[in-house]
Amino acid sequence: MKIITKLMDIKSADSVFGSMWIIGSFVGVVLFFQASFYGESWAPFVVAVVIASSGKALLRHYEAQQDKSSPR
Repeated sequence: MKIITKLMDIKSADSVFGSMWIIGSFVGVVLFFQASFYGESWAPFVVAVVIASSGKALLRHYEAQQDKSSPR
């Protein structure tokens, strides 16, 4: 039972970090066009870029840790 729980935690964290990256990227593109062409504020765009970047960094770090801990 502990192995299944650990695997579920691994997949959940992987999904959360990947979703942060993907959703943040898409939202960033939309907010970039809104700020560029419609004169909206740049602050939401910057926040979306920070969220997407941190999600990508966390995902890479998490995958590197998983590669180190997995037996070959």
